[in-house]
Amino acid sequence: MSDRSQHMPAGMTVSRRVALGFLGGVAVGASSAPAGEGAYIHDGDPLIEDIGAAERIGAADALRTIAQEAAASACFLFHGVEPDASRAVLKGARKQFRRHYDAILLGNPGMNIIGREEKLQTLTMLQDLETAWGHVDPLLQDLLEKPDDAAVLQHVRQNSAEVFKVTDRLVGQIAGQYSHPAELIQRDAILIDIAGRQARLLQEIAGHACAIWESDKSTLARDALSASMQTFERSLVALRHGLPELGLVPAPTQTLTDTLDRVIGDWTETRGLLDTLLASDVFPEDARADLFMRMNEKTHRLENLAQAYVALAKSNATN
Repeated sequence: MSDRSQHMPAGMTVSRRVALGFLGGVAVGASSAPAGEGAYIHDGDPLIEDIGAAERIGAADALRTIAQEAAASACFLFHGVEPDASRAVLKGARKQFRRHYDAILLGNPGMNIIGREEKLQTLTMLQDLETAWGHVDPLLQDLLEKPDDAAVLQHVRQNSAEVFKVTDRLVGQIAGQYSHPAELIQRDAILIDIAGRQARLLQEIAGHACAIWESDKSTLARDALSASMQTFERSLVALRHGLPELGLVPAPTQTLTDTLDRVIGDWTETRGLLDTLLASDVFPEDARADLFMRMNEKTHRLENLAQAYVALAKSNATN
């Protein structure tokens, strides 16, 4: 076991639900079973016995991000914000959703996810997700063909809400299923979840911002944007500086420290754009384009950050 466990207060373990709740997230319907219940346990103690446990958690996290990215890019496309780029992002999101879904269900050796999913509860959630996404994906195709159709965009939003809920439940289920109950291993699963959630939150923020452009007097959209920004910032600080209340240590490698410092610096600039949007009824076209490009660039950076935490978990599991 890595000597990082020495930083864990005696007797402290923490569930994903508690961690995300403390940071401001909502673990809707997350598995309440102890981490590791029904998990794959082999001789010895690793989180990952190269069935790709960490990668499965990462793939489920990616589905959350992709679902938000699809909804946000649909809004940007409708409003004519960088139409070629937003169209490309939307097409890519549809393709990547299917890739990650199939990898979790069927396995994908190229993603180091080995073997089909077999646990009934997880299979049921995957079927729920298939159904929910089946109500959204055709609408996205309709919007690609007719991007000025306001009714289609509204239906995308309405139907995406269920996709967001199911993907969040799926992350909780898979994190519990494939985590070993040892403190270190559970904490690594939580870190993968928090890091992966950051990219999703960034796309959620982009979607809320776009909704404000449609109805600049919408208190609901403004409140949602503020709440997502606060959760994003709390989680970013927890990853960078640790959170002793939850047994989370500061970024454990210099590479992660440097990456998080860059993300925090970038966020400070992006936060300025969002604060302008919240404070004003006017958000010019060039500022919208700037926000769109920033959010997509930073989403990719945060996806790479999540993969770095997956790699760290695999390394810890073998030490």
